[in-house]
Amino acid sequence: MSLDSSNAVKFSVFNLAQEVIDQIIDFVDAPSDVRALALTCRRFKSILIPHHTHYRSFHLSLLQHDILDSFINRPALARNVRDLRVELVSTDATDSALRLGEEKLALAIKHMRNLVSFYSSYHPSSNKDLVWDSLRTSCPRLSSIRGHDFNLHNSKLFEIRYLEKFNLVFSPLSPPDMTLFRAGADRIIECFLGCPNLSELKVSHGPGNLLGADNLLRLANWAKLTTLHLHGLNLDAAVLSSFLSRHPTIRSLSLSPCRLETLAVECLPQLRRLAIVGNQYLWMSMDDVFRDACWPHLVDLTLKHAKCSEDIFTPFLVRHPTLVDLCLDDFRGLGELVAGTLPRLTDKQGNHEDALIICRTCCPLKTLDGLDADEIIMDPMRVMVDSECVSETLETVDLQRDEYVVKEVTDAIADLGIKWDIEWICK
Repeated sequence: MSLDSSNAVKFSVFNLAQEVIDQIIDFVDAPSDVRALALTCRRFKSILIPHHTHYRSFHLSLLQHDILDSFINRPALARNVRDLRVELVSTDATDSALRLGEEKLALAIKHMRNLVSFYSSYHPSSNKDLVWDSLRTSCPRLSSIRGHDFNLHNSKLFEIRYLEKFNLVFSPLSPPDMTLFRAGADRIIECFLGCPNLSELKVSHGPGNLLGADNLLRLANWAKLTTLHLHGLNLDAAVLSSFLSRHPTIRSLSLSPCRLETLAVECLPQLRRLAIVGNQYLWMSMDDVFRDACWPHLVDLTLKHAKCSEDIFTPFLVRHPTLVDLCLDDFRGLGELVAGTLPRLTDKQGNHEDALIICRTCCPLKTLDGLDADEIIMDPMRVMVDSECVSETLETVDLQRDEYVVKEVTDAIADLGIKWDIEWICK
């Protein structure tokens, strides 16, 4: 049976009710797709601009009560919001104004049924649970949260489930007894385990009792996890190693403080970014981690308060020619490297001697951070000779600003004909 195109009935989407058209447009998420759809005809342009193009990703503060009222009074407008960011507000704001702003924010969120991402950088208050509760009950598509909450023990934030990205900063005050503290930790673990499709987990714990995460790492199996950043958490080395071996999908790993002692050779095959921060009073040895490690996709490496034997760290760098960014802050273990060791390195941070070693590899360095201004003044010729190896690509040299050395450094490099674009960084 053939289809006779001459008998086809022409149909326009605009013959549908406006509510149906709105439902269709709701499925267009990407900003580029929204703009492309707006360019197809005048009718779509009138619908999408500015109510969709302007409100899909929206930033506001709790003091913008008029904007929050517009979302409350116009639910159709609130439904267009996909990414909502609530920024820090003026420190001069009154408590009553902030409380009113949170109440209005919670009411506005109740109409944001298409909200996908929520970012909050303002300090929490007693009303914060109103916001978390609105997100939990009114935003079925919500997949990403970045927020602050000090109320570790009973925050409604931890009642939200099925997130894909979770970025949490909290600094709980010392509880009256450890029972409350452990109860809070259990609620967090239950929340995270209730997110089976988690792809990004970032947790930063401030001063006070360190949150133990061993139970979470023992139980968790996130098949889609690509980013794991844990700062300020107590982690058992064996539990952490076992967890990492079960998650080969991880591409970005940041641990502080870190007690990682060893990794299986085949662990983390997709790793691209690694940041390890040890204890500032007892630097962590990376010998067992780096001895046989080979991550073919590694582009970014940060090590702080750590050490490694030169005969282990040098071969490690040779095995990783993919490195683009290298930060060695309070690190011991970088030895002399042959030219060509880091053929893609463009950004280096660290101490003075390490910076000169990296320069001598003749890598395509663009940004150099770590040179010591006093060392430049005392021996400018040595600095000039080593930096000449990267002169064709070097664009910026970052130096800490100290008023007494600015002129001396400027004069020293000018006398030798060194042309640097110096970024002076305030101490």
